[in-house]
Amino acid sequence: MRARAGASYLGSSFAFIAVVIAATGYAGNGPNANIPVALGGIIAAGALYTVIGLVVQAIGYGWVEKLMPPVVTGAIVAAIGLNLAPVAVKAVSGSSFDTWVGLLTVLAVGLVAVRAPGMIGRLPVLIGGLFGYLIYYAGANLMGLGKAIDFAGVAAASWFGLPSFTSPVFELAPCC
Repeated sequence: MRARAGASYLGSSFAFIAVVIAATGYAGNGPNANIPVALGGIIAAGALYTVIGLVVQAIGYGWVEKLMPPVVTGAIVAAIGLNLAPVAVKAVSGSSFDTWVGLLTVLAVGLVAVRAPGMIGRLPVLIGGLFGYLIYYAGANLMGLGKAIDFAGVAAASWFGLPSFTSPVFELAPCC
């Protein structure tokens, strides 16, 4: 169980959303014009994470658990989950089919997390999500129980392409 305990320390991709919005002054309409400043901050955070990782490699993780005990980080993770619960409830409240697929997906995630051996046991969200997707596909696309998954966008997409790249900007002062 020790190997899984540290996952919440660096599993913070959602933590960047509020910071990016605040640092860039994003109002929520259209593309974020100040994204280069956010990219600079994300790169700086990545550099700090690298330094922390090197320190953990050199002297161990005991100091991290003293600084942020599992009871504290666990409570924070639980609070995040409870704040996101209404989103999950709304997502599975469309029809009885949606509700059943949602419940079966959660059950699959839980079973994989608790019962699956080895590497599979470390991928409960991926495996449970795949299970839920297959159940939804079978029920919606093959049996007509829900809104069918539409692959038209995938079929029309280019086979090869590159995103538009934006260079990061490093500033100590806020941009906005």
